Amino acid sequence: MVEPSESVAGPEAVQGLAALFAHASPGVGWQGSLQRVVSTAAAATGAAGVAFCEQGDGRARVIATAGAFDWMRGRPTPECSDLIPPWRGGPLLREFERAELAADLRRRLAQDGLSGLVRAAVISEDRHIGCLAFGYAGAFPRQDSAECSAIALLAACVAGLYVVGDPAASFRGEGEPKGGMSEEDNDLFISVTSHELRTPVTVIRGYAETLADRWEQLDEHARRSAASVIRQRARDLGRLLDRLLSAVGDGLSPASLAVAMPFELPDALRCAVEELPNDLRSAVTLRLPATLPKAFGDRGVMATLVLELVTNACKYSEGQASVEVTAGADAEGIWLRVSDRGIGIRPEHVERAFERFWQSERDRRRRAGGVGLGLYLVRKLVERHRGWVSLRPREGGGTIAEVRLLRADLTSEGA
Repeated sequence: MVEPSESVAGPEAVQGLAALFAHASPGVGWQGSLQRVVSTAAAATGAAGVAFCEQGDGRARVIATAGAFDWMRGRPTPECSDLIPPWRGGPLLREFERAELAADLRRRLAQDGLSGLVRAAVISEDRHIGCLAFGYAGAFPRQDSAECSAIALLAACVAGLYVVGDPAASFRGEGEPKGGMSEEDNDLFISVTSHELRTPVTVIRGYAETLADRWEQLDEHARRSAASVIRQRARDLGRLLDRLLSAVGDGLSPASLAVAMPFELPDALRCAVEELPNDLRSAVTLRLPATLPKAFGDRGVMATLVLELVTNACKYSEGQASVEVTAGADAEGIWLRVSDRGIGIRPEHVERAFERFWQSERDRRRRAGGVGLGLYLVRKLVERHRGWVSLRPREGGGTIAEVRLLRADLTSEGA
């Protein structure tokens, strides 16, 4: 059971909210400000969990969480979902008893000992931006209480991050230029993609020419070694081309749409790690339970998910990479986590990292940080399987990438 946070309504809460308003501002770090608001909100309102769901244009996603609602992070929902009920006019603050909510949320609230949630609509410039949800154990705060006043102030604070030139417009498809990318981003994409394609092609051509020109002079070991390099580089090239094709038209290749069925996640993860290139495989430590309920989805996709997540983890690790791959299950489904001890991820990047072609400033300075498709492809694949994926900082340093999949025993298809 999740214990409710101790309320600090009163002078301390006012001071804390004032500090949030002082540091919460739109711009480059807007999502860092958003996460600070949500992380601080529980103490100011007495809530056991807080989440913000951005909603618009028929889509919604939980993009900031704290406390008992951390399990929601990264979850996509239909705009009309009961996960965090959207505002359709009426009171900006509304209470929802547990019985009024969707079955999966109702089950999780019961597991955590929460009686329901208070939803606060976030309105900016006459637009409905999303909703804040505050989960409570026991009685809800009174409408005239300091806690409800704090909830209203927090909703206004979040709304202040969504100003003209909405920094989160890209989530709703409004942020990209009509041509798809800015000229600078287009130039970067072309240069980096050219580099990524040229490298395996050059290696393949070099080893193929060596075999063709010096076959008789090479011994059996040298021939096999050259053939092995060609095979590995051809696989790398194939994966890169798949990623590029997946990004065209915001779709995925037909091969990614295999029929879903129940499968053993630990076995799939072991096989996926075995298929990694040697340099990545040597960085991975598997920590898997002996048994898990079966996951529901396309087992073959696990190889792509593991490859992309481990590649990303190693890319941002200083020195010798150390990556843990773990798995588990809870009432919501099956999860797998890829954890590293790298440079970590800034709060304002936890959602942007999943955007197509997006790269951090560090990548842009190096001009060799990849094409910016790995995490984008991961999210698309996972959501095709009705799951979701999120990033968060790891305690002690580093990043955790968590993928949530359906449990076969909780789906009608997998039953």
